[in-house]
Amino acid sequence: MFSQFRISFSRLRQLSKPIVSIMRLHISLNSREIQIKNIEFKTFLVQSKVSTLIRRNFNEYRYNSRQENIRNTGLTMTAIVIICLGLSYAAVPLYRIYCQKTGTGLMAQPVIEKLNKKIATMNKIEDRQIKVIFEADKSASTACDFRPTQHSIVCSPGETVLAFYTAKNILDRPVNGIATYNILPFEAAKYFHKIQCFCFEEQQLNAKEEVDLPVFFFIDPEFARDPYLFDANDIILSYNFYEINQNSKRPL
Repeated sequence: MFSQFRISFSRLRQLSKPIVSIMRLHISLNSREIQIKNIEFKTFLVQSKVSTLIRRNFNEYRYNSRQENIRNTGLTMTAIVIICLGLSYAAVPLYRIYCQKTGTGLMAQPVIEKLNKKIATMNKIEDRQIKVIFEADKSASTACDFRPTQHSIVCSPGETVLAFYTAKNILDRPVNGIATYNILPFEAAKYFHKIQCFCFEEQQLNAKEEVDLPVFFFIDPEFARDPYLFDANDIILSYNFYEINQNSKRPL
């Protein structure tokens, strides 16, 4: 009986070997699966940390860029304000120099002779009507009432026109002033010729004095042939009056 038991136990061991092998294989597979899951988890942690660092760096970069843009915008706006203030003070002397060089505002003798020849030979364009609108402005420090005598005049290219502006000193002391002008649209400026103008001529107004300032001009007949001005039926002539301090230097 004992021998039979040994044989049975021996057979049992032989039969259990495949089962043990299968169990070991299963344990090995489970261990590898656990290792893979551990690797995946560690990879996920690394990716999360990297993603967090990237987001943090991007947010810092975006914040720094925004602050830099704000600083740059502030500096740019400050520079623009300073430049505009400088140009406002330099407008009169610079524009006066330009007119002296070109003869546009100040009526130099060669310009007058050229205009006289033009007037003698030009023909009026009867079928083209232009409305010239007169506007006036003054600097905030000017103590004068400055305005156009007429609101507008309808004329034709090749026709001479006389208009007036009125300046009144509202103070109890003399006032010296000077005027600049502008023409709109800008394309029409080269066809707008002033024969007589008070621009850049120093005007002295006694206390409470009121004067009429003449503007004698014509629109060149070539205006009617300019394709860029076919639809331009209005021209704006605008003057700006500045008071000049008697103790200060006169603009160049």
